[in-house]
Amino acid sequence: MTWSDADNQQVQLTTQELEELATAMIQAIVERNDEIYRCQREMKERAE
Repeated sequence: MTWSDADNQQVQLTTQELEELATAMIQAIVERNDEIYRCQREMKERAE
């Protein structure tokens, strides 16, 4: 598998590396969603 990095350079990935990348990406999304949720809860509490 080939991945394009932040500098648009092609990087070869093994299956294991691709799985690790996918796991890291999912974790980053979960953490960001949690951050957004917490902010929404704080704003709601302030509005009440």
